[in-house]
Amino acid sequence: QQGLEVADGQGGQKVACSKCGQHLIVPTPPLPPLARTTLAPLDVSPPTAAIPSLPSSPVPIRISAHIIRWPLCCASCCGPAYAVFRVSAVRQSGVKVVRTQEKTWDVPYCSACLGEKAKAEEERDAMLSRAATFVVQADAERDTALANAREAREAKKTTDSAMGAVALVLVVIYLFASVGVVLAADGAVRRGITAVAMLVVGVVGLAILGAIINAVSGDGSLSAEEAAQLQARVSALLGQANAEREAARAMPIRAGVVYEGWQGTVHTVVFSNPAYGQAFREANAGKCLA
Repeated sequence: QQGLEVADGQGGQKVACSKCGQHLIVPTPPLPPLARTTLAPLDVSPPTAAIPSLPSSPVPIRISAHIIRWPLCCASCCGPAYAVFRVSAVRQSGVKVVRTQEKTWDVPYCSACLGEKAKAEEERDAMLSRAATFVVQADAERDTALANAREAREAKKTTDSAMGAVALVLVVIYLFASVGVVLAADGAVRRGITAVAMLVVGVVGLAILGAIINAVSGDGSLSAEEAAQLQARVSALLGQANAEREAARAMPIRAGVVYEGWQGTVHTVVFSNPAYGQAFREANAGKCLA
């Protein structure tokens, strides 16, 4: 036997022997041993320095600009943004002629955070709607009580007029009857005593008649107890309205950006994510106010 030399890379191929011409298959060289990696033990010891945490409270930024640049990432999570959400603010000016102005900005969001923002807006709108409902109910309670008082006053006027006419008729009848009784009495002394007695009876009768009129017609206003009950109901409704407003105002800004409005060229924007607020400052360098 005689060795045959071939070029590298011909392993597994057929070659002809240079002396006898027989075809031979070149054997494949063995693969090198696999490198094995050994994992180091897991270090579970606490870090030596505390990791700083981002502030959780919203970050307000005032910016003086006609054009605002928004970083092209989600305003809530700073992830890739695939949509925009239009934030707006409305203000009114003027007394006789009221003018309404609105400014809007398109803020980038991802789909997940946009859903959270929509849900938060719905909850806030529901709270404000309930607050408005409580105010309307309080106004309705007050208006109903005032309307009842007005109706009572009108009824009192009608009753007083009718009772006054009846009292006048009774007084006239009583006077004629008294004159007849006095004239029918014998002697001047008896007539005098009879006249005094009839006068006293007439005064007492008028006093009793006046008390009956007041008792029947009333004074046309709320009693102290009714006024206190009305005040308690109105105060409870207004208290519920204020509680709903405070709850809506205290809701965390869970999805990015709130545009609070503008004065001239200065705009106020509140960010729930401080990282996006910092990116906003960098994108609008030289325009953000301290």
